[in-house]
Amino acid sequence: MEVYAVYVMLNDGTCIFDKAIRPMPESALITAMISAMQAFIKEVSGNYAQKLSTGGFVFHVDRVGKLIFVLATSDDARPEDELSQLRTRFLHKHGSKIDVFRGVTDDFRDFDTDVNEIFDIKVQERRVEPSQQLNSFALLQIPKDLQNVARILVMKKEITVGDLRAETDQTIFQARTQLEDLFSRGFVGRYHNGRVYVYFV
Repeated sequence: MEVYAVYVMLNDGTCIFDKAIRPMPESALITAMISAMQAFIKEVSGNYAQKLSTGGFVFHVDRVGKLIFVLATSDDARPEDELSQLRTRFLHKHGSKIDVFRGVTDDFRDFDTDVNEIFDIKVQERRVEPSQQLNSFALLQIPKDLQNVARILVMKKEITVGDLRAETDQTIFQARTQLEDLFSRGFVGRYHNGRVYVYFV
């Protein structure tokens, strides 16, 4: 199972913590989608969904009191152990802050360390520079299905998965796959801005 991201939300859909472990669209887009789909499913069936699948991602949902824990993965199998660890650690560290929450999400940023430990994430260099220049000659060498994305990057200089999705009318999964492909070929650099991955030339 590949883990893409972790989200902690309030029942009203407010995201109070998020961490992208792999390149993902902006957390606001993801959590708004999850909140809307959950509300619809609750209205239709009378129950909340424990799993939502869209765009190549599987979102596993765990509701506890006023909190919703979401784990984005590649697998349909429910990651009970990881969800349990997320729930237990977050409630132990921040449970007392939920009733008095006034919109300051910085209070929960130190949960990032717990997520790193749960998923054995090694803290690496935040910025990876391109190893090759993305010029006119390079555009002719890369696969045709990546050329439009490469041209957009050359014009904009940097872009997120969400930005590319809006520019090209692709799915989130397709946009992420193409940017990661260019990154793996060395034509595009990548850094994490504290919220999402940004790809640049």
